Amino acid sequence: QEGPEDTKLFCSWFCPFAQRGWIAFEEKGVDYKYVEINPYEVDKSEPGGYTKKALPLSKKAVLHPGFVEASPRGLVPATQVGSERVWESLPLVEYVHEKFDGRSLMPEGAHKRALARVWSDHVTSRMQRQFYTLLMEQSPTPERRAQLEKAFFEECERFAAAMAPLEEGPFFFGEHFSIVDIALAPFYQRFLWVGGHYLDMKFPSGDADKAGRHAP
Repeated sequence: QEGPEDTKLFCSWFCPFAQRGWIAFEEKGVDYKYVEINPYEVDKSEPGGYTKKALPLSKKAVLHPGFVEASPRGLVPATQVGSERVWESLPLVEYVHEKFDGRSLMPEGAHKRALARVWSDHVTSRMQRQFYTLLMEQSPTPERRAQLEKAFFEECERFAAAMAPLEEGPFFFGEHFSIVDIALAPFYQRFLWVGGHYLDMKFPSGDADKAGRHAP
């Protein structure tokens, strides 16, 4: 995506953390340049050339010098706005919220803003972590599989219980689309698609599924 050279988003199309940054820029209506970063080695024998062999930081610095300047650990997303550089997905979303005019990505009031940070982190540190523990478990016993699923769904239920009532709107804070929804959306799609395909996982009806009520 072409855009101004002084406002760049370094992103990877397949990365849910990077997609948080992309959603924030799009939701704000910012005029920016999208810079696609492939953080992995390319192997033409693999479908699309993609592998899961991470490029060393030194090689990323050669291939994408501006990216590594913006992201010292070589991870997406990152942004460069003039001389300002920000990395890590949730701090980047807050930066975009504060830096640019447009639709607010944070709720009003100190208490709601604090809750927005708490529940955005819950998506990453609790829901996402439990899901990937379940996904990466090698040939679990039925008992172990049930234990891991239960732990994941419990974190979803805690998140869902904190959401505004549905009659107030489809998002975490009701009608206001915020950083919490941005934190959740890319991962919730993976919970559904990846969990369904590889784990035949189905959300139980009730609070665990409520978290995805605004998902397409």
